[in-house]
Amino acid sequence: MSLALSDLQYVMQQLGPTTPEIVTIVQEDQCSWYIELDGSVFVQLSWQASAQRLSMNCSVSGRGDKMTLIDDDEIAEESLEGLRQRIVACQALAMTGYRSVSD
Repeated sequence: MSLALSDLQYVMQQLGPTTPEIVTIVQEDQCSWYIELDGSVFVQLSWQASAQRLSMNCSVSGRGDKMTLIDDDEIAEESLEGLRQRIVACQALAMTGYRSVSD
């Protein structure tokens, strides 16, 4: 499915209750969300209206609260289940070891 902001807002309301790995979802503004997962893994989602796509950045918290970017994607089409799987995959990547994308 092609993403639209209204679809994304609905999806974000559905994700928390259906995804046990999610600790917290905070809507920072109309077009961006901050998601905390178990294991100090964080996902930031930002809607880019001009490009009609979603930017997804996954980070893991390290020593001294240093955040390390471990994955970033641009998503143009995705279902609710597909987006949920992408978010949970960030947690799995952090738990199984990762190489920082900034290295």
